[in-house]
Amino acid sequence: MKYLRITFQILKAPVIWFVYFISGFFKRDHSIILFGTHTSTPAGNILAHYHEVRNKLEGKYEMHWIVCDKNELKKYKALGLPALNKYSIKGILKCLKGRYYCFSQHINDISFAFSRNAFKINLWHGTPIKKIEADIDTGVYAVRYKYSFLFRLIQPWVFDKFDKIFCSCQHDCNVFSSAFKINDQLKFYKTLSPRLIPLKKIDFIKNNTIIIAPTFRDKGGFNYSDIFNFTELSALANDLSLKIKIKLHPADVSLIDVPEEITNIEIVDKNINFYDLLPDAKLIITDYSSVFFDAFSLELPVVFYWPDYNEFITTSRDFYLKINEICPELVSYNMDELKTIVYSLLTENQRMKLDIFTPYNISKDYPYELYKL
Repeated sequence: MKYLRITFQILKAPVIWFVYFISGFFKRDHSIILFGTHTSTPAGNILAHYHEVRNKLEGKYEMHWIVCDKNELKKYKALGLPALNKYSIKGILKCLKGRYYCFSQHINDISFAFSRNAFKINLWHGTPIKKIEADIDTGVYAVRYKYSFLFRLIQPWVFDKFDKIFCSCQHDCNVFSSAFKINDQLKFYKTLSPRLIPLKKIDFIKNNTIIIAPTFRDKGGFNYSDIFNFTELSALANDLSLKIKIKLHPADVSLIDVPEEITNIEIVDKNINFYDLLPDAKLIITDYSSVFFDAFSLELPVVFYWPDYNEFITTSRDFYLKINEICPELVSYNMDELKTIVYSLLTENQRMKLDIFTPYNISKDYPYELYKL
């Protein structure tokens, strides 16, 4: 099946490249801004940026979300977001005319084929802890770069160059320089992550919710019942008069089986915007997810839970940072260690700051300076 898919992509590639070439002859309208995301539901930086742009620039600019099918179109419209199917006539015309392409991962979140001469803005969906793009040397995604001569032809959007990328801290700049082979420092747009702007004034100490937010594993799914003892987690929450919410990554296909008698642990819809849950958070538990950077930026306590560390770095990806050396006191490898760290953080109100993760301030003229008529 994998080889059939690659064969189909090879056959389709000449058409994509031809359309891409033709798209460069269309005059781009500087008043049209397009948005797209690599997940089925908009969230994080891309959604927060859209709202900021809409609130400050509406009336001067025309804005559209570009989606892939009718189901997504219905979902976006239900959310009150102006959306177009990229394969509809109107969607194609807007992609050909739109000057600004704002996306959360790759240009194909909107359209590679229609994007020549567009101004491309990458609002990457998180501050990376796991290796990304050209830095990936293990797991399934490493193949794209090992055989880049082929994948540049059949998946050109992965290698396409953008004009700006949002960086929230120095670590972002370091990672993106390496992962995207960026030499021009002017490509970095240094500002506080749009997703965090509405959260900066929240007093998390007063909250009563622990959020468990596992990362996306490259193999797609995982049995979380193998690493979490939900009875023990429930007892910990009761001792601290808290409740627990578990939020999976939108692309995660795992199932979690929490015993019916446990009432203080809730599995929330994985398609819910994670940043809509954060205002109620008192502490974050994660494994290898970039949400820990958000926790640091917001001075929100965070605990790492790594019972499958050796397997993860073998089957998924290696890391940019040795978290277990930078902040070993926050890393747990079993349930007993996890409970001890959680209890310590919440009873002693500990906070941790690391210079490399110190967030940039909101850029002075954000978002006006990105969009010029």
